[in-house]
Amino acid sequence: MVESSHFQSWLRATIREQIFDQIWIIPSDYPRKKLTQKTLGLVEDFDCKLKIFHFPVNKKTNRLLFKGLDLVFGKEWRAIVIFKYMKVAKPQFLHFHELQHGAYLFNPIYKYFKDRTKVKIISSTWGSDLLFYGKLQSHKSQISKVLLWSDVVTAERTDDMLICDEFNFKNQFLAPVYITVGLKSPLRIPTSRPSNRKMIMIKGYQDNHGRALNALSALELVQSDLKDYEIWVFSASEAVALQVEFLKSSKGWNIGVISRTTNQEIKKYFSQSRLYIGLAISDGLSTSMVEAMAEGTFPIQSMNSAAGVFIEDGVTGFIVNPWETKLIAQRIDQALNDDSLVDNAVELNIRTLENKYSYESGIAKIKKLYEES
Repeated sequence: MVESSHFQSWLRATIREQIFDQIWIIPSDYPRKKLTQKTLGLVEDFDCKLKIFHFPVNKKTNRLLFKGLDLVFGKEWRAIVIFKYMKVAKPQFLHFHELQHGAYLFNPIYKYFKDRTKVKIISSTWGSDLLFYGKLQSHKSQISKVLLWSDVVTAERTDDMLICDEFNFKNQFLAPVYITVGLKSPLRIPTSRPSNRKMIMIKGYQDNHGRALNALSALELVQSDLKDYEIWVFSASEAVALQVEFLKSSKGWNIGVISRTTNQEIKKYFSQSRLYIGLAISDGLSTSMVEAMAEGTFPIQSMNSAAGVFIEDGVTGFIVNPWETKLIAQRIDQALNDDSLVDNAVELNIRTLENKYSYESGIAKIKKLYEES
C-alpha cells in the first residue's frame, strides 16, 4: 500500500541502510503521488533506484485508469502486472506488504510462476492479517494459498506463529518484525511530567478493526470532569468526526478532530498529552501507541495486539477489552486522577522502547530477512 506511512517507513529504512541497488514497487491500490527519495524525506544522496508502476499519464487520469480496470477486471489485472514485472526485473526478493491488499494479488498467478529457485518470496502480515482474517471463513482459502507459496512470513506478534501452524505453514516464520522498524536510540526522557498535562489523545479509526466510537462511549462514562481537558481525535473516520461534533455540542467538552497532518505534528500533540487511548478488535503493533509512550503519554491500548509486549498492565499502561466500555472508563479515571501512576510509567516505558523497539534491532531483523536462502 504505497500511501501507507507504515510501508514508507520500511522503504526509508531499506534505502537509508542501502540494502538494495533497486526497489521496484507495484501498488496494491492506485498511487496518488509518485514516491521518490525526496518525497520520502530522504535528503541525502543514495545509490538505490526506485521504480514504481504508473501509467504514463497524469495523476488524475492514472487514478481513473486504475479504478476503471478494477471495475472491469477486478484487481486480478494487477497480478498480471506483477507477473510481467517479475519477468523483466528477475528479482532476488518478492516482498508482499500486508496480505489482503498485497499478497492476495499473487494467488491467481503463483501456479504459473515456474522459476522459483532464484527468488525468495516474503509475505509480511500487518497485525490483523492472521489474528482477525485468519478466523473468517471468507478469507481462509486466500490465506491458505498465501502460506502455500510464501518462503517467509513475518508478523508483529510472535503468537501469530500458532495461527500459521493451524494453516499448516511449513516454511520460515519471523516475529516480531515491525513494519515501522523502530525508534532511534538513545531516546530522551520527556521533561514535561504527564501529571501536569491537560490533554487526551484518541486514535480515531472506526473501520474493519478500529473501534474509536467505543473510546468516545467510554469517555461519556468517566467520573472525572473532562471540561478541564483538551480532547483530540486523530485519524478520525467520518462517523467518529460526527460523534466528536455531537459531544462538543451536548457535553460542552473541549473536543475536536485533528485534520490530516504530519507525523511530526502528531508527536507534538503526544508530548503535551497525559493519556492516549487506542482501541481495535485486532491489531499488531500500534505505532501511535509506541510513539505516544516515547513522548511520556500514558497508554490505554486494546488487547488482541502487541500491547502486552510493551505495557505492564496497571503499571506502565492499561490493556483493555475494546468492548468493555465501563471498565475502560474506570481505567481512564485512574489515569486522570493518579499522578504517581502516569509519572512513574514514563521512564519504564522509555526503557522498554529502547529494548524492544529500537531502530537498530529493527534494521538487524530486516537485513536478516533479506539474507539469501
